[in-house]
Amino acid sequence: MRDAPACLLQSDGAVPILGGRSWRQRVEGRGGFAMFPVPENEQERLQVLRSFARLDYSPEKEFDDAAALAAELCEVPIAIVSLVEADREWFKGVVGVELRSVEREDSFCAQVLARGREFIVPDAQRDPVYKHNRYVRHVPFVRFYAGFPLRSREGAVVGTLCVLDREPRVLDAGQLEALRALARQVSGQLELRRGAAALAKRELGHVDVEQLQEELLRLLVAQCSDGLVVTDARGVLKLFNTEAERQHGVSRDALFNSRWPLVLGFTQPNGEPLPQQDAPLARALAGEQVRDSEWAVRRPDGSARLLEGHASPLHHVDGRLAGAVLITRDITEQRRTERALHEAVRTRDEFLSIASHELRTPLSTLALQASGLLRALRPEPGGEDGELSRARLLKKAESLHRQVGRLEALVSGLLDVSRLSSGKLELQTEEVDLRELAGELVERMGEASGGRLRLSAPVSVVGHWDRLRLEQVLTNLVTNALRYGRDRPVEVRVEGTPAVARLQVRDEGIGIPEEALERIFGRFERAASGRNYGGLGLGLWLTRQLVEAMQGSIHVQSRPDVGSTFTVELPRH
Repeated sequence: MRDAPACLLQSDGAVPILGGRSWRQRVEGRGGFAMFPVPENEQERLQVLRSFARLDYSPEKEFDDAAALAAELCEVPIAIVSLVEADREWFKGVVGVELRSVEREDSFCAQVLARGREFIVPDAQRDPVYKHNRYVRHVPFVRFYAGFPLRSREGAVVGTLCVLDREPRVLDAGQLEALRALARQVSGQLELRRGAAALAKRELGHVDVEQLQEELLRLLVAQCSDGLVVTDARGVLKLFNTEAERQHGVSRDALFNSRWPLVLGFTQPNGEPLPQQDAPLARALAGEQVRDSEWAVRRPDGSARLLEGHASPLHHVDGRLAGAVLITRDITEQRRTERALHEAVRTRDEFLSIASHELRTPLSTLALQASGLLRALRPEPGGEDGELSRARLLKKAESLHRQVGRLEALVSGLLDVSRLSSGKLELQTEEVDLRELAGELVERMGEASGGRLRLSAPVSVVGHWDRLRLEQVLTNLVTNALRYGRDRPVEVRVEGTPAVARLQVRDEGIGIPEEALERIFGRFERAASGRNYGGLGLGLWLTRQLVEAMQGSIHVQSRPDVGSTFTVELPRH
């Protein structure tokens, strides 16, 4: 018997009843057998379940929202609101998986129904009953499960609210109580649907069929997720549903008995005016079937929405033109997302190009220096083992050390980008003297700068910051100033008030154009050409992120060919 725990089988193959719960044995279409626990009141439970509305069990947004909330509360990737039929579990709300139903024999939730209470599996791979379950061994690779009963007013368990994870876990008391409360709320929603269905059924006996059909059509039009616009053969507006109102930003009352095409202000997607005869409805009134047309509307509040739609002519039975119908969909956010994805791909490709160049340079140097060292250390065939020049070896070793340091800085920058993007950067705050920190850095970088680096820090400025990250901020700013400073002096200034510490780095270099002052703080952005100046374009982005992580701010003042001043302000806490 597949997936049946051996401990539940008697020696003669019969199916026992354990703890008040029976196990159903069902013959599969392929001739095999399957088992799952069923409650003793299964038939009564199924009768109650079928009294609920929407027995097609299709997903609904309200229950998707409940599943999403459950997943958020427990910090798990998967959550499901389900109703359990005789042989199948249907997902009314789901987040984290593409499945919409599962066989009851494969469902963890069968245990919730059988027990009549919540059921938790901390680690399915270690559980003798579930370690061979198909959803443990295959996608979505369930390791943790916690299910909570959804009860009808009669007390029957009709389904479950459950959360799942791909890792073992334990829920704390607060999460358990929150899930119990949420399960009660979902049960209440189901009861409301059930009551509405019963009321509608009673009312049907008292409503004229034509009147009911008219009311259903009105509701369909009003609640349709697409915009619906209908005109007669002369172009007079006859229907403008609620979604069309939202898309166009006007009420139907403002359009009826008006020259509504002018009121709506159609334009082409690029903002150019759209001739009235080219509008989809006008084309449909001319007899054309319009498919997948895109246009924009300028709403009265000044905002614009991008719409996509189909338009078709309507005809009387005798073939005469009766009017036209336009079905519209708002694709503004979809296009915005597509543009963002396109920009992300462009940024990725640009970054990969820059990164490959930046990483190749030190690697090439390392390879050359390593080859030189090997040649210097390996005696030539037939030659004499001469005494190696210490100065020559030292020079090569220093070059190797510099290139390794450059590689380390590049990789560290990429790791910081990953940590910041995923929100995993942790600050280790301690008491730091900013003047002392700046002095150490100026002394360390001073020799390499050829004496161009100067420090102005008349008094100690002490605060509570992450020393390592603050040093990284200062290093990034000083490195940029030296790189773009045209070999002129660079000044580091430290000052403060009782509440705020201020750090300034000023150079007399090439400066930054005004239009680039904000852009330079973006990822992979550089104001100067990458051909003349190296780097990944991450330094200032990382600097701003680190400063803001310490509750501070950074801004820049600059003029081309005059120089730049970067100012960092940090609360001293």
